[in-house]
Amino acid sequence: LPAVLSRSRVWHQATAAGQGRVIITGGSTLVESAGRRSFLHLDLVESFREGRLTQLTAMGSERSAHLALRVGDRLLVAGGLVNGKLLPTATAELYDLSSGNSLGPIANMSVPRTFAMAAPVGAGGDALVAGGLWVKDVQVTSDRFCLQGNDCGCEAPCFESVKAFPKGEGRNQGAAISVHCADGDGGAVYVIGGRHDASLDKSVAAQSYADVYCYDLSTPEALRKVG
Repeated sequence: LPAVLSRSRVWHQATAAGQGRVIITGGSTLVESAGRRSFLHLDLVESFREGRLTQLTAMGSERSAHLALRVGDRLLVAGGLVNGKLLPTATAELYDLSSGNSLGPIANMSVPRTFAMAAPVGAGGDALVAGGLWVKDVQVTSDRFCLQGNDCGCEAPCFESVKAFPKGEGRNQGAAISVHCADGDGGAVYVIGGRHDASLDKSVAAQSYADVYCYDLSTPEALRKVG
């Protein structure tokens, strides 16, 4: 019989790990108690290969709507909603893709994020984590993740903040993809579109975006609007 997940879930992540393996992390499942329904965030990590599902070491905390990204020979898991509440976290952890073992927590992102956009930058284990939703507002900031510390201003593995979107134009639930910007030479990421939810005080209206930003390691301090 085909393998099935140990729990039904939404807002989880599936990451290609090489050699036909897929690593499935976190998510939320619907539970009912005393006639009331709510979402339960999961700390599960499972490996799927050739129809077989294997349980791996659980994450350090429950996560859903998080990011899970292959960086070199590691799996970066960061942000998301935790502790059964709709509250984002800034925490992050690494997994060894070859063994599936947890390497434990690493330094936090600069701010809590959920529904962020992320993609690897170049081949050295760097990545960009852009925008995301926070409990107070949509993030205008982004983080560069450094696996090995190449040209980073922090002790790797770590995150350092980079200038991202203009004030009032933070976004979440867009797309990020590794490419080469037209004039970039350091490996690059396009960040495309996204949405900005209304602020809690309604001073900022909800809107969506059709623009494109580029992040390149040749200019690592900021994203550039290119379309």
